[in-house]
Amino acid sequence: MRARARRAGAAVVLALAIGAGGCSRPGWLRAPDLDMPKMPDVDMPSVDLPSFGSKAPDIEPAEGSGVEVLTASPEVEFHLRASQFYERLTGRRFNSLATFRDPALREFFETPESFSDYFSDLAQDLAEANFERNQPLATEVEEFAVDAPGRARVRVWIGGENGLPLRFWSTRLVREDRWERRDGRWWIIPGAGEGEISRGE
Repeated sequence: MRARARRAGAAVVLALAIGAGGCSRPGWLRAPDLDMPKMPDVDMPSVDLPSFGSKAPDIEPAEGSGVEVLTASPEVEFHLRASQFYERLTGRRFNSLATFRDPALREFFETPESFSDYFSDLAQDLAEANFERNQPLATEVEEFAVDAPGRARVRVWIGGENGLPLRFWSTRLVREDRWERRDGRWWIIPGAGEGEISRGE
């Protein structure tokens, strides 16, 4: 009986507390309204950024600065184009039709016949140097040599894994290719001085 009376008393106290707003946040949890300090106004400079996909404006040096722009010169174009080609040789298998049909390699040759000549010559050099899967893994241009206006040579180092049994080391090949500028563009010219210079392990 006493326990029942205690429960009934607790229920009455709880009902009175709810009725009197006892379930609201206690006073000790109520924080006074704080006056936040006024932040100073800051004027940020406006920057005009190009929209996605738009071409960035050309930046040219000021007149009389003595800086000469060479991006349009044939020599700079040759260096960029040749470097791009030899980078594309890496990771490709030169005993594969997929590589032979790849337009990313063919665009450096003036005709399909010249590409076929170069491709077969390089594939043979890689096979004789025992490249595993006829696949170069690294290339490095050792020398650019301009022989005459519109004529140049490139010596390139090509490295890869050794495909011979029990050969746990790498193999390499050094080639020299002839390039010529025709109709405003640089092309690789097979059979005009290109060839394997050295190979070894």
